[in-house]
Amino acid sequence: MVVVLGIMSLTATVGAAELPALPPLMISELQLSGLNANGATDGQQEFVELYNPGTGRLDVAGWRLEYLSAAHTGVGAPTRVLAEINGVVDPFSFVLMGPAGLADADASWSPPSSASGQLAQGGGHVRLVDASGKVVDLVGWGSGSVIGDWTKVAGIPAGQSAQRVLPHNDGLAGAAEYRVSPEISPTGGGLVIEPHLVHDCSLRLSEIMPNPAGADSGHEYIELYNPTEAPQPLADCALRIGDAADVIDLPDLMVMPHGYITVGDDVGFSLSNVSGAIVWLLGGSFQQSVRYADALQDDQVWWLQNGVWAMSRTGTPGAANELQPEKTPPTVLAAVHLPDDCPVGKERNVETGRCRNIPAVSTTEPCGSDQVRNGETGRCRAITATGTIVPTACKPGQERNPVTNRCRNIITTSAAPKPCPEGQVRNTETNRCRKQGAASVALAKVEDVSSGGQAGIRWGVVSVAFAGLVGYALYEWRQEVINILQRHQSKVSKRRLHWKFWQERGTITNK
Repeated sequence: MVVVLGIMSLTATVGAAELPALPPLMISELQLSGLNANGATDGQQEFVELYNPGTGRLDVAGWRLEYLSAAHTGVGAPTRVLAEINGVVDPFSFVLMGPAGLADADASWSPPSSASGQLAQGGGHVRLVDASGKVVDLVGWGSGSVIGDWTKVAGIPAGQSAQRVLPHNDGLAGAAEYRVSPEISPTGGGLVIEPHLVHDCSLRLSEIMPNPAGADSGHEYIELYNPTEAPQPLADCALRIGDAADVIDLPDLMVMPHGYITVGDDVGFSLSNVSGAIVWLLGGSFQQSVRYADALQDDQVWWLQNGVWAMSRTGTPGAANELQPEKTPPTVLAAVHLPDDCPVGKERNVETGRCRNIPAVSTTEPCGSDQVRNGETGRCRAITATGTIVPTACKPGQERNPVTNRCRNIITTSAAPKPCPEGQVRNTETNRCRKQGAASVALAKVEDVSSGGQAGIRWGVVSVAFAGLVGYALYEWRQEVINILQRHQSKVSKRRLHWKFWQERGTITNK
């Protein structure tokens, strides 16, 4: 005969007028035994389901699920430890625990030593404690004793489970209440195994680069800062982008006191360029979240400076967040054409700017041991025993010129010069004969007839005549004279330009 049991609601028994507040992780469903295919009781079909009613992730590293016998008073060591828990429970998520082999279980306990299982059908208690040993939640059933203000269910038949009325369910009415139902619903998957989050993260978010110029992949980064006086392990911290994404483990590195470290996107995150995202830094009981601004431009960062998060036009990865000076474009100098070097054996003429052969430096042979070089003539001459210079004796009919120290013919004033041939006249300066021109004859004639006061008139006439000749010549040759002057002026201008060019180049210096 198959007996179908309807849903039976049992009101929990409490030991105080005021019920305890909801725990951060509660025992949400409990089954002591199931039914096999023949309808017989199977004590190994047992499980305990936990639920996180909070809005944040809960670190449960080091927590334990324990079994207490029916007579246990709740004080001291448990009857046995069912399972140890390590990891983080996501918000509004379930954790399922049971014997090894239970489908979808997040944590398992050893197979029961008997067919009755680890949880006694007649009565007992399940207790959840945190890493410090504090009781987080406890529920008893059947013949189990009442412990403090914790809930106790009258009994849980085989094939049914005691299900807690969760905060979002109707009918809670502020009480910790269970109901027994054959519609069992073991649910798990909410436990994220993160053993590195046992310790609190001591680092802090300091800078976020979501939109580097060019390709984002490989250039996005999140900067962390160590505000303490001791080195801190990066592995104690984890990152999460958004509220529902996976937690990202960080490498096992040390961050020096008051030091900075940059975590690149190669660890497994991607930051949105269009809309700002929430960056979470997690570790133990520590949580920090920062939302960066929407639509940051290329190379703009979201950083913390003087306790305020704001946008900066450029980042300082791995260093303190300090404003950088504006970048000024480099000054572009006007191109200057520099002449090529002259070939070997040539030099540049400073006047023309062209290459010319380097003049050979003449060398003179040294004078003899009894000679000295004349500083004026550059020639060697003999030295007397007393150290005075003895010039060579002049030839007969010559004398030594006291100015040049050279020999010259002796001019005798007594000797009368030979008369000049006809048509020539003696030059009074050189004492040589020269041809006599028409003007000279005319002047001679004028000189011959000149006398007394007429000499001034004569020379005045000559000066006027000479000036007229010069004026006439300039008039006749005026164009040629102008051309000569223009060519001379052009040469002078070019030399000045060359001189100025090489002076600016530093080749010519004023001394």
